Amino acid sequence: MAGLAALDGAFHVLALPEEAWSQPQFMNLLLSNGTPYARIDQISPPGTPEWLLLPRADAAADALGSALRQAGAADIPGYLGSLRHQRS
Repeated sequence: MAGLAALDGAFHVLALPEEAWSQPQFMNLLLSNGTPYARIDQISPPGTPEWLLLPRADAAADALGSALRQAGAADIPGYLGSLRHQRS
């Protein structure tokens, strides 16, 4: 659980639909200011959400991560933490 908390403390880790990556407005948000990010494409069937990591230490990335969460992007550390609590 400490590793998950450390990940969540350092990054916004969000699940985004595959289609988000082909939206010009979304890509402009990522690329126009040189926002640092990592895109993690899971080895899974097409249409499966991909993960976006945005470092909280970068002001633009942190603001984008917070906005995406408020807009409904799935919070991966929160989800994984809830699975652990369900098993307890």
